[in-house]
Amino acid sequence: MLRVFLASHAHLASGLQSAVELLAGIGDRLFVCDAYVDGGTFDVSGALNDFLADAAPDDQILLLSDLYGGSVNTALVPALVDPRVRLVSGANLALVLAVLLEDAPIDDDRLAEMVEEARGSLRVVSIGGNDEQYPSDDGTDGFFE
Repeated sequence: MLRVFLASHAHLASGLQSAVELLAGIGDRLFVCDAYVDGGTFDVSGALNDFLADAAPDDQILLLSDLYGGSVNTALVPALVDPRVRLVSGANLALVLAVLLEDAPIDDDRLAEMVEEARGSLRVVSIGGNDEQYPSDDGTDGFFE
């Protein structure tokens, strides 16, 4: 079984969980850790250790963080000694949804594809100019056509 742990600074993790619940009704499949909320600190390592302790030996474990090299991401890195664990930083809603909606086990190649697809969802949106970037559903070009 795939188990997903999403950690972030402030309430980004729980906000993404809320969006996943709204869009797909599966927010409960995501364990979240909001760090540094309400002016304090949050023990990311402790929350991660609790999460890992509940995992079965044959579980796939995916750790997601908000910012590469940030303190939250850095707190997750030591878990990579466990061969079941993989870590992706820079998580966005597109990635979280893709991971949670995937039917099959996610190998390294598929995870890399998912990261690229999620990265592709980052766009500068404008009207006019290069409208081919935003084809409409009916095949015509243009953001609002």
